[in-house]
Amino acid sequence: MIHRDIKPGNILLSQSGDTKVSDFGASFQQRHGQETTQITGVGSPAYMSPEQIRMEDITHQTDIYSLGVVMYRMLTGRLPYEANTQAALSYAILNSVPARPVTLRPDLSPLLDQIVMKAIEKNPAARHKTWLEFGKELSQAFTTLRLSGASASDSQKFNELRDMPFFEDFDDVALWEVVRISSWKTMGAGTVIIREADQGDSFYFLIVGEVGVTLLGKQLNTIKPGGCFGEILYFAGRTGRRTTTITAVGEITVMEIKADALRAATDACQVGFNKAFMRVLVDRLTQANLRLAGRG
Repeated sequence: MIHRDIKPGNILLSQSGDTKVSDFGASFQQRHGQETTQITGVGSPAYMSPEQIRMEDITHQTDIYSLGVVMYRMLTGRLPYEANTQAALSYAILNSVPARPVTLRPDLSPLLDQIVMKAIEKNPAARHKTWLEFGKELSQAFTTLRLSGASASDSQKFNELRDMPFFEDFDDVALWEVVRISSWKTMGAGTVIIREADQGDSFYFLIVGEVGVTLLGKQLNTIKPGGCFGEILYFAGRTGRRTTTITAVGEITVMEIKADALRAATDACQVGFNKAFMRVLVDRLTQANLRLAGRG
């Protein structure tokens, strides 16, 4: 049975946790030795495989592709291909290379990243050969995740950020995107998170604890929960050298975001960060002026 229209709207979750596929109006049953034809226009454009767009013969690997797109969106909050018109979307599906999910969500399991990218290969022959093969790889990924243990849930992370003034300009959708593109880490006292003159490509947001800021061994400042550091490289637009050293005063929890991941984020997410960074910059300039005035 080939469904031909796998998408989030056709996947139902029951109260008991069972997952069911609905809307088989576009499906047909494939039999050995029987030729089939595809109905023109069947499928939802964003989830259609390249062979559906080209009106070629399709197999169960078309459904594997569409489910791969569903997984991509569930894991990253975005579609692998986005465009303003159906023609542009079709061109992207046929010709563009999508960003790997792990680049949009750095803490994603590499195995899940590989499974999704294999499922949405443009060439059906490069995808999983059977649903059984697909299922075995997913089982292996989930086993790995269970063995590695779980930190705070995404919902806990969302609620933690929602209460912080830094994120006051983020709507819920943009804030969920922040959760997806970030990595959360717990570090012990004395850990150097950033060392001056080292190369870097990410910035940090302090969730729990305090960090000290030093330059050439001299204490400059202390950052408390809700503060950020290392964000200058995001504005520089490239990997650069750190200008200060940031050290954990006690045990801390930080949220790390790669600069490239933020540049690939949605406009709403980037605008939220730009506004927040601007408030941080103004506050730092104000504090610097007060310190200078005090010395005068």
